[in-house]
Amino acid sequence: MRENSLFRLFAIVLAVVIGLLSLVPLPMRIKDGGSVHYQPVIPLYGITRWNGLGSSESLRTAGVTVTVAGIEVYSSYHEEMK
Repeated sequence: MRENSLFRLFAIVLAVVIGLLSLVPLPMRIKDGGSVHYQPVIPLYGITRWNGLGSSESLRTAGVTVTVAGIEVYSSYHEEMK
């Protein structure tokens, strides 16, 4: 009886830890002037907020990109004049 309850407690704690690792995003700065990529430790999804310098000095990148399981599901990425 006691071994069964310890196993259940361990399973619940493990499920909570895996859930937190797969849902809580960690910000990673991209070195383009201000863009941030949010992704959890277990990469089920990713969100990138683009805000940086473009390919030339007069362009600026902006927008949001969302990926789920490595597949891009939404993108509003664009370059605009400063």
